[in-house]
Amino acid sequence: MFRYKKPNGEDDVTFRANFIQVFKHDKWSTLIVNNYQSKKYPNEPNSAWWSIDIALISSIEALPNIVGDKFVLPDDVLLEIDNYF
Repeated sequence: MFRYKKPNGEDDVTFRANFIQVFKHDKWSTLIVNNYQSKKYPNEPNSAWWSIDIALISSIEALPNIVGDKFVLPDDVLLEIDNYF
């Protein structure tokens, strides 16, 4: 799960997505994900690939941080993530 700051100063947006890679240039880096989903902006397209300037990312939560020590079946992982944010 990721959290990013909108450039216009709006509240942070939390979204879940599959991490693909960080694409690095000399002066900037871009986070590449797919299967993007956000509750705040449900009408944004869930495209095959989505990119965002990594400087806008304010936090990242990995799956072990979200589910903790609980035993979670694979079918229930998305429910745990949804309850987290």
